[in-house]
Amino acid sequence: MATIPTLLQEVHEAWDDPARLTRLGRELNARNRLDAAERALERAVSLDPGRAETWQWLSYCHFRSLRDTKGRAVLREGIERTGSVLLRGDLSHFTDDPSEKARLEAELAASAEPAARAALLAHGLDGERPREAYEGLLALARAHPSDPVVREQLCWGLLGLKARDAVPGLDLRAVGVPLADLTIADDPERISGWWTKAQMLLAEKDWDGVLAETDLILERFPDEETAMQWRARAYAEKGDDARATHWLARAIGAKPSFVGARVDLGKLYERTGRIDLAEEVFREIPRANPSYATGPVSLALFLARRQRLDEAEQVFLAAWPRLPGSVRESVRKHPDAQALLARAAVRAAVEATG
Repeated sequence: MATIPTLLQEVHEAWDDPARLTRLGRELNARNRLDAAERALERAVSLDPGRAETWQWLSYCHFRSLRDTKGRAVLREGIERTGSVLLRGDLSHFTDDPSEKARLEAELAASAEPAARAALLAHGLDGERPREAYEGLLALARAHPSDPVVREQLCWGLLGLKARDAVPGLDLRAVGVPLADLTIADDPERISGWWTKAQMLLAEKDWDGVLAETDLILERFPDEETAMQWRARAYAEKGDDARATHWLARAIGAKPSFVGARVDLGKLYERTGRIDLAEEVFREIPRANPSYATGPVSLALFLARRQRLDEAEQVFLAAWPRLPGSVRESVRKHPDAQALLARAAVRAAVEATG
């Protein structure tokens, strides 16, 4: 049974063991404890800068904390220190420099390592022929069934394809879940395989499957708040709002700064006509996690849905400068944001950022 306190205690005990710190940092990252993960990985890389995996997971801490520039810098330094194909593949995905991307892709194409081929095929999933890239990645995974990097690229690629419906008829339960089961079998004490499997069941809207999987996750990782949130979503989709409310409250109790669960709870209250409770939840979000730049946007969108556009505009304008480019793009496309975006001051602020 792995809990957050036991992982943090292990970090303390492993402070001079870079391999163990890397494993713990990776797990804390997966468990959404990014500050603790970053501390462990920074220590690990200072002890052993030749370990590519440490640089990789340290970069992920920065990307997930919306510090993209720092994440790219970590990958570049990691490549200098290790020469890793793994890190080249990641940087080729995250770089914002077209010439750097072209150079990295040429280096990957020249490599015989499966991880290099997997990275290039993963790029193709977003291109004009996603099915071709998908079939190539699937064939690569079958040729290297024990390669965790290839398997991980395929799993994430499958989730992206399903979200975009880029490969019609793709059934993640048939193609993706067996891959996740292999990851679980490799190391059942790591949460990543369990997490990936649950994500695939969510994407397939297999709500009974989600409930069964999250039950197993919570048996092994009893304070995993994301599994509690997924459980709540499954119950809400099955029409059981009482249990959905219960599990969202459990998730927030497990991690008070958990913005996603608070947004889901606010929307549940809003959908069921408990508007005062919904507003309380949305107003708590910026206070519960003041460092999370997107939190105030959730409050602004709630206020916009309630036609309180003057206050929504004030909240939105204060939040907008803190948002990274990728998040800004998703906000621009959000249907609830359109009334706000039509206002002169908001339009001017958005246009000023390009």
